Amino acid sequence: MILYHGTTSMFDHFDLAHLGEGDGKSKFGVGHYASSVYDTAALYAGKCKGRTKYVYTLDVPELTDFNHIVSTKPPHKVIIEKAEEHVGKLPDLAKSSGKAFRKYIGNLIIGNKGTIKKMIGSLSIEGEIEVSKFLYKIGVLYLVWAQSQSRPDNGQINVAILDDSIINIKKIEKVKLDEKGKYIDGSNKSVKIKKKSSASIAEAIRKYYPEYWGDQVYPIAQSVFFNKKIDDHWILSNMASCPLEIESIPFKSSEHLFQTLKFATPVSITAVYQSKSPKMTAKHWQSIDGHRRADWEQIVLDVMKFCLQQKYEQCHEFREELEKTKGYNIVELQVKKTDKELSRANAWGVKTKGQNYVGPNLMGRLLMELRDGKMEYKLPEDWNKMLEKISRNE
Repeated sequence: MILYHGTTSMFDHFDLAHLGEGDGKSKFGVGHYASSVYDTAALYAGKCKGRTKYVYTLDVPELTDFNHIVSTKPPHKVIIEKAEEHVGKLPDLAKSSGKAFRKYIGNLIIGNKGTIKKMIGSLSIEGEIEVSKFLYKIGVLYLVWAQSQSRPDNGQINVAILDDSIINIKKIEKVKLDEKGKYIDGSNKSVKIKKKSSASIAEAIRKYYPEYWGDQVYPIAQSVFFNKKIDDHWILSNMASCPLEIESIPFKSSEHLFQTLKFATPVSITAVYQSKSPKMTAKHWQSIDGHRRADWEQIVLDVMKFCLQQKYEQCHEFREELEKTKGYNIVELQVKKTDKELSRANAWGVKTKGQNYVGPNLMGRLLMELRDGKMEYKLPEDWNKMLEKISRNE
């Protein structure tokens, strides 16, 4: 099945770690929005921030009775049965349409209670994210609604895709829109898809650390954040200056240690270790084949846990600040240098969305594990050999 996705961003793969993002709306559920109509995808691109508009042509599996729910129609009985195995018997009204089904289950999952009418009437972004995850787990790949509300049976549809692994990007085209935001026929120009040399951290987490995969939602009033050096909790940041010593080798911060441990060749390890900006130097060296550890994606969180554990044991200020956060969620808040919100949070942090922080928040979750005595990790046997290479090449 061919679908089209409109956006102002360039990427080579779809990533479900960013569920709930895009133009910020979730009227039809949370997922990767696409349409069977090219012009509609271009229209969606026009609603996104950014000057350049793109339409992605996607190849995805065909719709079947059991892999989708339609907003205005009752879900297939097989889907209902699978859902009820997990959430219990559903009232008839909750099974009357895909929309009611989605909202009722979403409210159940996040613990909301009320009349059936209330439970199928509205759902928070937190609930939308959680119900999309739930539906995917029971085999639902698509949320479907009519492309035209006035002509719902014309065969043209919009969808929210819940599984990024089924999406094959066939091509990307740059498009132009008129003053009304409509696609200008013939304005499309093909854009070359640039494949990344290595998988993103989000992909690695989904594959090797599934228990940490996906967005989390934290009420702002119940959370503490760090983002800049002037913030009260800046010492919690991996970037904060906090001298460490590992195997008699000094490091300026836990980030310095983390970036150094990423590499497997003497030249790359030495370059990152001696750099005034280890993170930026690491970006350069990992873009060159053969320098980053071959197993890095499989051990990335274990290495980060090790770095944080060393920081906890060796940095009194960090340890004290972490203890002060007991009873609160910890989040790494991500904003642009202009102090405007990012359109999406990367794997390590969150962004603000209404009264909540939303994002994968890997750093915050690891810090809370450390604080609460729940952190466990396992390093590869050769981890100290990397440090020996630093000693030989300083």
